[in-house]
Amino acid sequence: MITAYHEGGHAVVAFFTKDSHPLHKVTIIPRGVSLGHTAYIPEKERYHVTKSQLMAMMDTMMGGRAAEELVFGAEKVTSGASSDLVQATSIATHMVREFGMSEKAVFVRRIHQQVHLHHRTKFLPP
Repeated sequence: MITAYHEGGHAVVAFFTKDSHPLHKVTIIPRGVSLGHTAYIPEKERYHVTKSQLMAMMDTMMGGRAAEELVFGAEKVTSGASSDLVQATSIATHMVREFGMSEKAVFVRRIHQQVHLHHRTKFLPP
């Protein structure tokens, strides 16, 4: 029953959130380690993602946890939102570190470059 509310939370938030991907399918049939799944299909291919679209993705990811808390109370939330939290944290981190989408943090992007040297190379060219 918790899984139904959790997945329903994702679906309701996606339905009412501007710039969210349209819902494709919601299931509470267990598959592998997942007890349920909410699937979205973009209306068209996206080559760029706006801040609003990224925020909508995080909102829908948190919808399952929010539904659990609203229905069962803060003391009864489950670990079912763990992968949602990981994904939302990843998006938020990329928004700040990679995309410069923070009003408070200064945008600095470091480019990590690996240099592979031949065993006979004694120095790097300038």
